[in-house]
Amino acid sequence: MKKVYAILISFFLGLSVINASTNTIPRTDDDLGVNKKTNTIDNNIVDIKKTPRVDASEKIYDFADILTVEEENEIYQNIIDYIEYTNMDMVILTIDKEFSDLEIEDYTVNFYKYNDFGLNFDKYSGVILVRNSNSYNRFFNIYLFGNAQLYYDYNTCESILDNIYEDLTNDNYISGFSNFISLSKRYYDRGYD
Repeated sequence: MKKVYAILISFFLGLSVINASTNTIPRTDDDLGVNKKTNTIDNNIVDIKKTPRVDASEKIYDFADILTVEEENEIYQNIIDYIEYTNMDMVILTIDKEFSDLEIEDYTVNFYKYNDFGLNFDKYSGVILVRNSNSYNRFFNIYLFGNAQLYYDYNTCESILDNIYEDLTNDNYISGFSNFISLSKRYYDRGYD
């Protein structure tokens, strides 16, 4: 019986290390959930309210439910290592939506902008990789903010995307996301002109 309790306790303690989440926090008229850097004006309040509000410390937002808990934990640790190494934020976002490329871009940029990503970094610097798993448009792309734009130009991003293409199109997400992080770190080491 003690062995059963020990297994159950280990199981529940193991759950506490889950870093990815699909938990969202409501946005209301009284609390849009944007930080002071965001100017809330009438024309962006609609976009803010349509954007899921999340805990920015989680770094992986698997709304498409394509990762296991173990994969999320492994990727999360790699992201934290990247953030500490580069002093830039990194986010992985998975969605399952019937969106066009432009709709995915708008959604992703708003997701970064209207949550607290990059908040603790110079010029709100960061990188976000989005993966849409919907069969309508199995899209993935990289979006850059602040100083990340200096380190990762168009050709660099295309090279990273080419290197993770096979993994992501074959649903080998742990390998694709891990390669994305390590390639991002490698290109960061090259510096910028």
